[in-house]
Amino acid sequence: MRRRKQPAGGALGIRERWRLPGVDCTECGIQMEVARLYEVRGRSGEIVAILRRLPCYLCPEEGHPRATSSNDFRAKLLEAVLQGGFPVARSGRFGRIVCWECRTKMKAPAPVVADIEGEVHVDEADITVILTAPQVECPRCGRVQLDTGKEVAVSVRDALHAALARGGLVGS
Repeated sequence: MRRRKQPAGGALGIRERWRLPGVDCTECGIQMEVARLYEVRGRSGEIVAILRRLPCYLCPEEGHPRATSSNDFRAKLLEAVLQGGFPVARSGRFGRIVCWECRTKMKAPAPVVADIEGEVHVDEADITVILTAPQVECPRCGRVQLDTGKEVAVSVRDALHAALARGGLVGS
């Protein structure tokens, strides 16, 4: 695989670029470059999602569409955040939640809206995800984790999709 590093993309917030053979722009047919967007943000209600080091395909021509590394990137990203290594308290029986780390069953305390950061692995890329969302703290181990209410999961999904849209990755 041949890679050619390009200088950082300034206003686009692109940290690094290189060319991969076989991926062409849908608009002009020029070979696309793999890039990492430094930071994109999205919001849904009170939930804010920040994605750092987001991989994408980028056409060298200004204003042409960007693309994600796979067709199901959005679904993989959401699964990685809510089901993967990101600290998320699990719903239990009778209105209780289960700690992500120590598996302690606890009554659901009133969640506090604050920042929580995690690293997820999607399509062979590590992406830093920062969520400003309701979170709870385990009384036993002290682990701060994302609250699991159904509305929270839907808002997290919408905030992640909004961040991808702001990064120009609408059709992914």
